[in-house]
Amino acid sequence: MWARTVAIRPVPRHAVVEREVVERAHRELSLGDEEATDRALHQIHARMAEAQAPVTEHLMASLERERDETAVALGFFLTLVVYRSFEIAFASSLHAVTLEELTATEQSMAAEEELRAKDGSEPIDWEEAVLHEQPGILGFVNEQIDSALSSDEGEIDVDDVHAVFRTIVLITIALSHAVEGHGVSRELLA
Repeated sequence: MWARTVAIRPVPRHAVVEREVVERAHRELSLGDEEATDRALHQIHARMAEAQAPVTEHLMASLERERDETAVALGFFLTLVVYRSFEIAFASSLHAVTLEELTATEQSMAAEEELRAKDGSEPIDWEEAVLHEQPGILGFVNEQIDSALSSDEGEIDVDDVHAVFRTIVLITIALSHAVEGHGVSRELLA
C-alpha cells in the first residue's frame, strides 16, 4: 500500500485538526434534545454557507444526488462536524475555499484514484493514505460511518454512503488547504 498520496497535495502540518477538537465539535452538534440539535445544526450550516459558499453548494448538490435518507443525513451531519472542527481549530486562519480550489481538489482525488487503479499490486485505497493526513477528522468520520452501517441492518445504500464519504474527504482536504499558518500564505501553498 502506498503510504502517501501522489496526486493529492499533502495536508500542511499546521492544518491538521486534533481528534479532541473533532470530539468537541461533535458534542456541540449532538445536544441530545432534538430541537436543540436541529437549532445547532441550522446555525452551523448557516455559518458554513456564508463563509464557505462553494463548499456548501458542493455538499448540497452531492447530497441531492443520493437517494438513501440515512446516508444523506449522515453526510450532512458529519460535514457540519468537520466544518465546525476547522472553525474551532483555526478561527480567523481559515479562509474561504474558492470554486477553483474545490475543483482542483476534486480533480486531484480523481487522478489519485486513477493512478491507484492502474497499479494492480496496490489498488485504490487512497482513502487510507488521506486518513494519515487528517487522522483526527477522518478517523472520526470512519467510526461514525462504520457505526451507522453496522446498526442499520443492511438498510443503508452502501454506494450512497461511499459517495457521501468521498464528499466529506473532498471537503476535508479543501478546508485543510484553506488554513493559513505560521506566516505561510495560501499562494505559497498552491
